[in-house]
Amino acid sequence: MNRVVIETGAKNYQIFQQKDGFAEITLNGSVITEGTKEGEYKVFATVAYEDTQEMLFWWKECKLNGKKWSVTLTVPTGGPYTIKTCANFNHPEFMEWSRRGDSIFHVGVGDLFVIAGQSNSAGYSKDFAYDPAESGVHLLGNDKEWHLAVHPLQDSSFCDSPNTDGSNCGISMYLTFAKYLKRYLNYPIGLIQSALGGSTLNNWNEFLYSNMLDSINVAGGSIKAFLWHQGCSETGNETNAKAYKERFLKMKEKLCMDINNPDLPVFMFQLNRHIARTGNSIYWGVVNENIRQLKNEKNIYVIPTSDGTLSDGIHNDAFSNLKFGERLAKTVLNKLYNKQFLCNAPDIKSAEMQKDGSVILTFENIVDKIYTFECAPEMLEIDAVDSCGEVHISDFEEIFPDKLRLVFPRKLEKGAVINCSWKANRMGVVPCDYANHIPTLSFMNVKIKNL
Repeated sequence: MNRVVIETGAKNYQIFQQKDGFAEITLNGSVITEGTKEGEYKVFATVAYEDTQEMLFWWKECKLNGKKWSVTLTVPTGGPYTIKTCANFNHPEFMEWSRRGDSIFHVGVGDLFVIAGQSNSAGYSKDFAYDPAESGVHLLGNDKEWHLAVHPLQDSSFCDSPNTDGSNCGISMYLTFAKYLKRYLNYPIGLIQSALGGSTLNNWNEFLYSNMLDSINVAGGSIKAFLWHQGCSETGNETNAKAYKERFLKMKEKLCMDINNPDLPVFMFQLNRHIARTGNSIYWGVVNENIRQLKNEKNIYVIPTSDGTLSDGIHNDAFSNLKFGERLAKTVLNKLYNKQFLCNAPDIKSAEMQKDGSVILTFENIVDKIYTFECAPEMLEIDAVDSCGEVHISDFEEIFPDKLRLVFPRKLEKGAVINCSWKANRMGVVPCDYANHIPTLSFMNVKIKNL
């Protein structure tokens, strides 16, 4: 039997990273012939829309070298597509009756995003939410094969991967993220899974980094952006916590070099909460402050999670993951694709002592007004620390549009700093922008001017 075989270049469900609206897909293969001499046939390939089977272009002749063939197809963003091959025995007027060859199904051309970090990136929610799979949102899994993206994204069935989790995972934020992008961009989105629950930043400068880089290379070596949610494992060690920014940048710079993309965008989350009795209040805030400061680095965008609820002592629940996935998608669409969304998180701009002993906080990225949900003073997650210890506010007021006036029960000593949402086991209210209800980024050790 005569047959065209596709050996390398594309897999079922694969998403190719587009550049300027196209992807170059190079296929290589061989021809199995019985009773047919070289020169008596030609090999062709094409791409068809999966839903109609209409071809994007007419059959393209492949280069033949003995019984080996190759071809490069220029494919526009979109899909899912079917890649088809055939062999024609020197009768071009009868292409429709050429001998069929291998086909690759559910192929897309769009943008690829790497998922990296620890458990909240892997998706450890222990409860439930409706978040079905969708054609055109595909996943390069831990087995280094392409699949329809479906929860749990961190599945390691039938493989032994360096980032295999020890327990079953649940709803992740990234399927909602990818579906949201696909809806607004109108082309496929590919996810590259590399996260691992409990992993440290040291792991991500070692074996997890190598595994992630290998996955990126399997996917073609080019990605649109890097998605990161990690830091819980750094909160138990003062040295690691204080050096988090420096250590993360070391990994990020290496990745940019290894994939030859110095302008690689990074979207990262601050830590939510750790309400279990083992939660560490001090270094949690240190890590979150390091993450906040990373937003000042080129092409790094930081997203808050302090308004999320939990499914256990430390992991985001399913509905919060859906919310964070949408929040991430709006940020990515705004920063990378110039789509108009009110997605910027409020952030502290300054803290200034007043003559009456109160402190005025001014926030940036406020669209409407700073909003505190009309909560009681004891519920607001803002306090000060000075040489006498921690002191919580006794009262406060909103000053339209971007200021909070804080009143303290005693005079603050020189060197006092302001903290917001800095403890791991916090249960209070974090101010937000009323226009989008995105909470302010958690901050720590903001110096008070004129104190």
